[in-house]
Amino acid sequence: MKIHLPTGGVLAAPSDPTQAAPSDCSCAFSLMPLIASYLASTECVRKMLALVPPLVTIVKALDRTSDIVPFLQAGDQLAPCEFDAASAGMLTFLRDVICVAMAAVNCVIDQLQRVVDVMTNLAAQLTSAQATGNADLIAALQSEQKILESRLLYLFSSTDGIDSVLELAGPLLASSGFQVLQLPSAPPDADLQSATLWLGSLKSSVAPLQTIAGTLGGCSD
Repeated sequence: MKIHLPTGGVLAAPSDPTQAAPSDCSCAFSLMPLIASYLASTECVRKMLALVPPLVTIVKALDRTSDIVPFLQAGDQLAPCEFDAASAGMLTFLRDVICVAMAAVNCVIDQLQRVVDVMTNLAAQLTSAQATGNADLIAALQSEQKILESRLLYLFSSTDGIDSVLELAGPLLASSGFQVLQLPSAPPDADLQSATLWLGSLKSSVAPLQTIAGTLGGCSD
């Protein structure tokens, strides 16, 4: 899993040879902070480079004095560094970012679905135990419920890194003619109903990601 940078170079998911082979999920989430750092660090540079073409055009319209020529030469040297939103490199970069973000969202969906399924079954068992008045079983089931609620809180926060990447990529997506993407906000309460509703919202959020990725050539298997 890699990110091809618009100006050349590649961001690859880091791996630890002392650990088990990385999964697609671990690769996707390990890339999130790298992508966010790259986008944040280049934001001001992109804005400054965007000034170069109009400035060169203005200067070319002026008389070519000895002071202007060095400026034009410097402008020509900066041309390869310009972040053209429609360039092949930028579009490939955006595709890779969207594909990694989509992989991360699908990982959260998969984990959340598992927790929701277990909690649904647990709720049915708890209802049955309460009906029979089995105090020991009720206590055990409620303890398990607390553990799953803690798991939910962790999953609720797991999309923060994805949100940051999508927010930072927003201006590039917009300037490239694509919809600015945002994931549904996580619920404040870690209960079965909230988790189920958020799960449905997350599943719906994948469609816009797939549309953009497909437009840009699709994600590699």
